[in-house]
Amino acid sequence: MPALPGYSQGSKRQNYAPRVPLLARPAIATVALLFLMADNGIGRDEFLCETAVVHLADCCPDFPSGSLYCVHSGCDGKVTPDIQEDRARCLREKSCEELRALGACDMNRWEPAPGCVMPCSPKVPSCY
Repeated sequence: MPALPGYSQGSKRQNYAPRVPLLARPAIATVALLFLMADNGIGRDEFLCETAVVHLADCCPDFPSGSLYCVHSGCDGKVTPDIQEDRARCLREKSCEELRALGACDMNRWEPAPGCVMPCSPKVPSCY
């Protein structure tokens, strides 16, 4: 393949091209973090709920992750994450085998969600 005009084959400029994306990654991560912080960020309970849902999705092949809400919304944030902090920690600490044995992967075995204010999932995965 012929060299592009202004570049000779094997020029040193080609060695610098792969480094640009590596240097851009921290800048992109910083911008994303600032974006989250500008919108009052993500709360600890939202983060714990999200990590629990990701863990459940990893452990359960047909897990309906879209059926759980992990954000504050509504007037004055009255709608809270479906999976509360203590349950989220518990789910996160369980192995996949333990989650399956508890019925966390089977929506028919889920428990009623405490304090469900619509929109929310009326049932949540069991952990106890």
